Parts: sequence; structure tokens; C-alpha cells
Amino acid sequence: MKKSKGWRGASRRHGLAAKGIKTTVAGQILQRHPKMSQKEAKELFDVTMGAIRTGIKKQKRVSIPGFGTFKVKKTKAKPKRKGRNPFTGKETWLKPKPAGTKIRFRQAKEF
Repeated sequence: MKKSKGWRGASRRHGLAAKGIKTTVAGQILQRHPKMSQKEAKELFDVTMGAIRTGIKKQKRVSIPGFGTFKVKKTKAKPKRKGRNPFTGKETWLKPKPAGTKIRFRQAKEF
């Protein structure tokens, strides 16, 4: 069994491998709103994702009722440290990691 490669593996498990996520979501929008064109549905998806991105950058937290909450979490810097190669048992020094930020999503209870 092959290892999944990040989000690609997850998208395969949820039936999104053949198409891109944007196209899949646009298709689902078109099923509910047949009068809308595919171009308009993709534009709606882009506007929604852009609004979430902008909100996260400005407010550090975006809450969508009935869907969930996106928020920014700061990570601490990690200093240089000793590690061990699990195969050979040889000790080695691991590189330090700088501080950074990660985006977290927590789904709503109703979802």
C-alpha cells in the first residue's frame, strides 16, 4: 500500500481525485443552482476563498456559522537539538526551526 502524499491522499479518499477541488465544488454549486454558469460557480468559489484568506490575514480568526472556524496559531522556535538515527542508532544534531504560523480549522458542532 502506497503512502498518501498530503492532501492528495485525502482528496482521493473523498472522491476528488479525478477533478480539482475547485471544479468539484463548482459542480456541486451548479447542482443546487442550475441557472448559474460554471464560470460563475468557480468565481463564487474564488471569492469565498479570497474572503476567508483576507479575514485570516486581518483578524487572525474567521468564523462561519454552521461550518466552522479558521484561526491562526503561532508556533514557537525550536533550538538546535540532539537526535538519533533510528536505523543506525548514531547521534546527530537536528537543525533549529524558526517560529512560524499555522492555520487551524475547527468544524462546527452542527457540521
